[in-house]
Amino acid sequence: MASEVADDPGSACNLWHVISGSTPISVRAQVGKDLDSHRELLLQGLSRYKSPSAASLAKLKAEKLKDYQLNFVLKLSEILALDEWQSYELFQSYLENAFRASPKQLKALLTQTKHLSSLLAMILNFYWEERSYLLKCQAYILAHWQDRQHPLQTQFAQIVEKLNSNTPFFKQVLKEYKAACEWKAPTSTDKTTLLTSTVINSWICANLQEQASLLELLLLYYKEFEHTKDTFMEIFNLAQAEGFGQRQQNQAQVLSPDGHWRLKWIGQIWALLLLEGLDLTGLLLNDGNSRVKEHPILQSPAAMRDITVVMTNWGDIPHHLPLMFAWAILLFIHASDEENAARTSELQDAQLLGSDAIRRGVMPYLDVLVSSSCLESRPSVAAVAQSTVHALLSLVLNHFSESSLGEMKVLVALMEKTVSSDLSEEFWQKGAHARCMSLLQGCQRRFPHDFRPMVDLLSALCRSEGPADKVFEYLREMPSYSEPLSELKYAECRVADNTWHSEVPHYLCRSIDVSLVDHLVLPAGCDGVSDALRDGTGHQFVTWDFPFSAWHLFLVLMDQYTHSTPSVVATADAKSQSRDLNLASLVSLVTQLLKHKWELSTDLQPVIDRVYLILQRSVVSASPSLELISSCVQCITVLAQHDAHQVWLNLQQTGFLPHSTTMPTLNSTAMSSVDGRHMASGHLGQLLSDVERAQGHYPVTLASLHLLQHLMKGLCSPIKGQSWPVPLDWAACLAFVVHEVFIDFSKWRYRNPAVCNKIGACALSIFEVVLLQTKAPSVQPTDHHQQQQQLQQHDVKSDDPASTGSTFSLSQFLVQSLLYGEASIALLNLLSTDIEAVDVDSGGDGQRIQLLKLTKSALSVLALLLQAKGEEVSPLEKALSVKTIAQQPSAASSALFGEHIHLVAVIASLIHHRHDRQLPRLATGLLQQLCVSGAVSIHTCLGSQAVPIRERFVRRLCAKTEPVPTKVAVLDMLTVAVQVQPGLIELFLDLKPVDGASGSKEFVMSKGSCLHPILSHLDKKQHSSSSELRSASLSFLYGLWKDRRVSALQAISESPDFMSNLLSPLFEDLPSWKENEELFCHHMKVAMYVVRILTVELYYCESVSAELKQQLSELAKRERYSYWLEQLIPISDDVDMEEASENGGSTCNLTPESRSKVFQARHELLKSWQSFLTVAVTWQASASHLTGPVCPLIMAKVLNTLHTHVGQHHSPETVRSPLQLASLFLFLCKSCQRHITSPGPLLDQLASLLVQIFASDRALARLAWPSLSAALLILIRLVRTTQSTPSPAVCDLLACFCQCLHALRETIATTDTQALLTSVFVLCELVPWLAAGTSHEWRAAFDHHAVCTLLTHLLEHCMMTHDHPELVEAILSLYVSLSSLPKGAEAVLSPSLLHQLCIGLARVLDAQTSANGAAAGHHGLWGTLSLTQPNGQGTAGKGSNTGEKSGGSLTSVGRSNSKTVWLSVWSLAIQLVTNLLNKLRHHFVQSAMDFICAHEIRVVESLGLISAEVVLMQHLDIVVHTVAFLQCLSGFHHQWQLILRQNFHTLLNEVLHLCHRCCALLSHPKYLSRLAEPGPDNVKYDTSQARLLLRRFSGSPPSVPRSLGGISTPAASSASLSGVSTASDLSRTSGQATLSSVASSSTPASSAADTDENGRQGKRKRVTLDLTGHSKSNGASAAQSTSAATTTSALSSSSTSTTSTSVASTEASSTATASSTTPTTSRGLRRSRLSFCEDEAPEPEPLPSSAIRLRSSLITIVGDCFGVLQHLAPALSDIFLNTALDKADCPLLILFNCDALRAPADDEIVSFGDVVACVEACLSLVPRQSSSATNSPRKARRLTKDLSSPAKSVKTELPDRPRMLYVVESALMVIMVQACSFLKHSASDYEQQRAMKRELNSIVGPLLQLIHRQLNCRPSTVSSPDAKPSSSSSHSIDSRSDHGFLALVETFVKTTLQ
Repeated sequence: MASEVADDPGSACNLWHVISGSTPISVRAQVGKDLDSHRELLLQGLSRYKSPSAASLAKLKAEKLKDYQLNFVLKLSEILALDEWQSYELFQSYLENAFRASPKQLKALLTQTKHLSSLLAMILNFYWEERSYLLKCQAYILAHWQDRQHPLQTQFAQIVEKLNSNTPFFKQVLKEYKAACEWKAPTSTDKTTLLTSTVINSWICANLQEQASLLELLLLYYKEFEHTKDTFMEIFNLAQAEGFGQRQQNQAQVLSPDGHWRLKWIGQIWALLLLEGLDLTGLLLNDGNSRVKEHPILQSPAAMRDITVVMTNWGDIPHHLPLMFAWAILLFIHASDEENAARTSELQDAQLLGSDAIRRGVMPYLDVLVSSSCLESRPSVAAVAQSTVHALLSLVLNHFSESSLGEMKVLVALMEKTVSSDLSEEFWQKGAHARCMSLLQGCQRRFPHDFRPMVDLLSALCRSEGPADKVFEYLREMPSYSEPLSELKYAECRVADNTWHSEVPHYLCRSIDVSLVDHLVLPAGCDGVSDALRDGTGHQFVTWDFPFSAWHLFLVLMDQYTHSTPSVVATADAKSQSRDLNLASLVSLVTQLLKHKWELSTDLQPVIDRVYLILQRSVVSASPSLELISSCVQCITVLAQHDAHQVWLNLQQTGFLPHSTTMPTLNSTAMSSVDGRHMASGHLGQLLSDVERAQGHYPVTLASLHLLQHLMKGLCSPIKGQSWPVPLDWAACLAFVVHEVFIDFSKWRYRNPAVCNKIGACALSIFEVVLLQTKAPSVQPTDHHQQQQQLQQHDVKSDDPASTGSTFSLSQFLVQSLLYGEASIALLNLLSTDIEAVDVDSGGDGQRIQLLKLTKSALSVLALLLQAKGEEVSPLEKALSVKTIAQQPSAASSALFGEHIHLVAVIASLIHHRHDRQLPRLATGLLQQLCVSGAVSIHTCLGSQAVPIRERFVRRLCAKTEPVPTKVAVLDMLTVAVQVQPGLIELFLDLKPVDGASGSKEFVMSKGSCLHPILSHLDKKQHSSSSELRSASLSFLYGLWKDRRVSALQAISESPDFMSNLLSPLFEDLPSWKENEELFCHHMKVAMYVVRILTVELYYCESVSAELKQQLSELAKRERYSYWLEQLIPISDDVDMEEASENGGSTCNLTPESRSKVFQARHELLKSWQSFLTVAVTWQASASHLTGPVCPLIMAKVLNTLHTHVGQHHSPETVRSPLQLASLFLFLCKSCQRHITSPGPLLDQLASLLVQIFASDRALARLAWPSLSAALLILIRLVRTTQSTPSPAVCDLLACFCQCLHALRETIATTDTQALLTSVFVLCELVPWLAAGTSHEWRAAFDHHAVCTLLTHLLEHCMMTHDHPELVEAILSLYVSLSSLPKGAEAVLSPSLLHQLCIGLARVLDAQTSANGAAAGHHGLWGTLSLTQPNGQGTAGKGSNTGEKSGGSLTSVGRSNSKTVWLSVWSLAIQLVTNLLNKLRHHFVQSAMDFICAHEIRVVESLGLISAEVVLMQHLDIVVHTVAFLQCLSGFHHQWQLILRQNFHTLLNEVLHLCHRCCALLSHPKYLSRLAEPGPDNVKYDTSQARLLLRRFSGSPPSVPRSLGGISTPAASSASLSGVSTASDLSRTSGQATLSSVASSSTPASSAADTDENGRQGKRKRVTLDLTGHSKSNGASAAQSTSAATTTSALSSSSTSTTSTSVASTEASSTATASSTTPTTSRGLRRSRLSFCEDEAPEPEPLPSSAIRLRSSLITIVGDCFGVLQHLAPALSDIFLNTALDKADCPLLILFNCDALRAPADDEIVSFGDVVACVEACLSLVPRQSSSATNSPRKARRLTKDLSSPAKSVKTELPDRPRMLYVVESALMVIMVQACSFLKHSASDYEQQRAMKRELNSIVGPLLQLIHRQLNCRPSTVSSPDAKPSSSSSHSIDSRSDHGFLALVETFVKTTLQ
């Protein structure tokens, strides 16, 4: 199939849709070309169909058709008497446009004789439809060729000119009519037995329809052009010969009702045609004798005689009467000429013909003519008929008295039906000279005695706004009043010669209530004239010359009726009937006035009020007047269109409508009570059941259904943002329509069968109105306060009945009634209508047209019901899935699909309907909803019709003349089918597998695939596709991409230029929303779907195609990214002054519905662009060209767009866009950091935006503040790397965020604290940067806004409530940052803060420990954490949720990992106290003592978190910060011992044990790496909400460098950074490492109880490491493992004697190491120490990142432990020089290997071997640098290889050099101090001292040589001032200028140890 299949050029139906305006607007420019291509078809008309010929037969045989095809075409040509080639073209056109089966079924039909009759019947119907459409095209052109407002008027004029150029069109049409009349219907014995009687009868009806169409064409032609006398005589004689169409060749066979009404219509058309031929309108326009002389017929006496003779001899055919009447008028006009010789005879003939016509009922015939149902579908013919009849009446009234024309009411009724809006305007403009003014004057003289004629005539003359004013004023000043003569009293009047004179005043009309309306009194002295009515009654009346107001009279008459006693007699008398009819006419007049000019409602309010009273009074009568009641209901319907709520309140007083007898308002429980038992049907139900059903006449029911339709439309719509309660009476009305009308309306009896379908359609219209109100966009309130309330409640569910109001409840009631109730059966019966029943063009009879409307309403209602229902499958859907329809055996489709067809297939087959463009669209919409519901498989239900229906759908997609809504409906159905109907979508895709070039299977689109038209809609070379159609096509393609239909995507991708066509909308600019918001929204949707498809393609594709790369490159090059982001600017409520001046001072504000659509379109496009940028930046940045300067430009555009949202009135719908923009900007900040070369402008722009948002848009600030603050953090960090001082815009943020804290302080009582949290984090990052530039500005701002006081108050609140741990964490992080700044400690410190750090924090942690300790299986906050699973369930028991058992305070947080945040809080508290102690020194010592006293047990537990068995990664930071605090506090150890002696010794013991364990772990890197591996117990867990926010978007929170011992080191900074920024971000682990080489054992030393000063007893676990179990040679198998287990002290002592390789070799040496409990010589130890620096030593294996982090933390801990030892011991110089030092001042803090120096087993401390092993490990980890002076070529090659390989770069594995050297320096200093202290104050003998010296010398000497070698083989590196290791040493061993410290160590070795 071609990409765009052109419509069949020979199809008249398609041509009709082209010229009638039903084609899409986007292709209207091509209509002229289509008309040119079809011009010959239009010019030839029916004459194009030729008779059979030998040439055509030869041409047909040359086509080489198959035998069965050729035979069928010849048979068709024989039956139709049609040219053989044209028969073949007809057959092809039928297959293309109307065939409803597959090619296989076509072959079966052609080859089987029993099916030929059915196929012939379908082709014959198609043939006659084509002929009919061709005539309709010609008629349409004739009707509009002079209409200058028609867009095709020029083309139509050219065609009409061409029609008259050669052969007169009149002659051609007349010839075609004669041929149609002479055609004789075939019989079953004439030519073939294939034609049944039904087919022949339908053929005859088609012939009659063609005759009528030809006559209509002649009528239109006659109307447009003038004709001669001969032309008129020709058609007159033809009409006479044909008997006005009643003498038919096939008269005997016209049996069906269709034939009878067509015969009648032909006669009526003949009458109209001849009337138009008499040129009555011309005579009326020129009433003088000049026009009479110019009349072509009146100028021919012979023609006049012939016509007169014929008419005088006419019989009783009613179609003769109008001609006789009109000819009588012409004769009278012609006889008025005094020069006429035959004047007398013409007057006699005129009198004879006129009186005969009136006597035989010409007026009723004309009334029936203009009221014919055939005119409803023929507006052009109806206009000609009305104008012709009106001209006839006007001529009659101009020349004759209305009293001589019969009854006045007949004349008025006829005039009412012929007056148009233009004629009514003309009537009141001309006044007394207007046409028919004599009729109005005559009616006025009889008013009010003859009441109805004048009122009805005025109703007819009220057709627009201007005439309505005239009618109202005319009735206000009536010149005369008529009353019956029988009511006059002769005593009150005097009479003479029919002239009456009133003597005394008398009442003309008495009022019931004088207080309301005065009596109508005739004063004395008035004259009157008597007259008699000509209605056959002869009633006499007197017309008084008395001016009065008719409205006064109307009020009196209405009051008289409402106060009268209702009749109790079943049959009303004549007077009552007349009164009721008079009031009905009066109410109808009021209805017309209100309908055409609503402003008169104020003046007519008294009348309107009485209408309700009349309705209430009339319905209770025993003999109610249906006409009066229906007219009242119609008047109230007009009122309901303007004020439905007031009408509803008034109607409730009448009791007319149904109402409920239970609760007053509707809710979920009351919905089920609305049924027959709890509902009163009201007076309407009584009228329906008692009166209308009995009579078969339903005017009240029809009027009431229209009233309910407008009532529901108005009641369900909100007014000015108000929500109306839902009365149960509304549902009662719906229940009445459902149960009393809709279910049984098809079973009622009817006078007119068409009324049945009207009632059903009205009921369905009510359902549709209610259901559509639920889909209508909500009108936003105009009050800003209401908008803020909606913002606060925007998360309320839309399906809540309390929030959705009446539409929700009523729609749900309909869903329950129509899908789950008895009404579902009636709805299914309506859907069971076969396509053949509704397959009738607009020229059909009224009943079939109403059936078509009913079917369309049923389809629409069911689709809305399925859309409004829930997920549960309803009974109707279940019935729909199994229901089949039994077809008539005579039906043509039964031959194709059998006698039974599935109901879903019936609905789908409506796509074949050609005549009404809405029916296929509605059927497709219902199929879409059936796809969504999933109750049925559409493909299965279609059965054998699947392929034909698929082909018809595809053809409609391809057709250029198909309306866009139908195509969009088809594409929407296919889009839904992609997701939920796999069989149906495979049917439509129709992909064919073929063998690819590589031998694999590939898929290509077959001829019937729906992808062909869809891709053609996207072709940028074709401009015919509208934006709506492109949007629907792209939506379908997006469904394929999202559903990953690989076969379809493969076939699509192979189409030429697909990607360029797909992305072409992104290169087009959007239209202005001010001109057409619908077009703007469609273009936005097109761009949205393109971006979505592009996003999915980039996400799934492994490699981007070259075409897509080129298109993406063009997007970036043309700056289209920036353009589309600019289009996301919101619509402002105001219009710029400049724009307003251009528009003349007027604004172009959108309606709330349009504004909502535009906002929605912008928001969806924004979401799509956000997804695209996310995917493109993350996965396809280079292919998308989102690199370099593009990303900063996009970010700037996003900020600009966000800036436009500031200050807008936000609603829950409009606030989503700025939130999406803020999230998008945050993502771009995180993902595009490497592309931001100049972050300063972005930071300044964001800073100004935040300031503006906080100042002017608090609603937006509350929602978007967290995302923008997180983005601010990222930009600040980027700018700080290149800019030392912040810009002024950034400086303004300080005050803004300080104010923000105060504005957000109330949120502490809620759970939404994200904005407050991020504000604190921003200050945490911003203040240090500001302090670097202007050191005191931040302090002034904090003091001015009392920030610290506020934060401390918030901290106190959180501590007291045990709530918001993440906020506590953020506040403490800020305090840690502030405490490290100059004068920051003073600003932070306060008594309240100290109280919270000590007492408050202790309470929180104790509560957390007690709440979680039991659930975890053991006590302690740390143990609880280690046993916590990611989902918050502990391992102690199955299903135990620690989050739920954490106590009342923690459960309010709502997170299972809140205890993790409390651990981070504890860590930050330690850091804060450490910084305060470093800054304030002695001023804070007492507070530090209070802190450590309050948290003594917790500090001890913190130091014990690291062991040889378990090292949890999340505990490292706590240990690091705890040791750092103790190192700082140890500087005041004298005060510490004095105040807290017991605490001092306890913590010192813990520090020594911790140092011992850390040194042991550092000495064994492989074991260390195993401990760091995540195992089954070492699992990750969720982070806190605030940390997760910063981790996700900004990497890590702000870090605070801490100072160790007053000197800030890089190691300490790194540790602090790790602790602060990743306290909640790192992957936390818990549990114990499982190693086969680790065993726990108890020795006599370890089994002894360790008792501290507090009396706490416990046992320490001793760990033995099997080093050989982890030591492997290169390429060799594992070495032998030993089973000896030693204690930790044995491990420490053996570290000096066992062969322990250095850490640099990472135990990869091939030397087998055996653990032994006996010491070895120091020489062996020396050799092993030096082995790691040999040139041939193997390279260390890379460690995992977790092991590297663990090692780094352990080194930091060891360094701080050594610092503690240095603080506690005296300086080395003091030992030698200060003689006052005693033994107590030189404590023994480490153990040496000499037996005399060993400590008791229960007082184990750090050993000399631990210190030496730690020094070796640190030396091995000093980062290597390339050196050209290396002695080993092998090592040189290895270093070159390592430096060139990024994967093995040591920079990623080894810690920083200054930290390692600091640890080495501290360790050596501890060794020297401890050794000197022992030698000076020890009581041991000389031999023991010598042994100790030898031991030290054997270790320290080689170690010193090792240090020299390590330093000499590397270039010198000068340590930075910030990296000084300790305040106790003024030398640096890393300095090349002088090695003072090394010289000190060498001097110590030489002087002390040797």
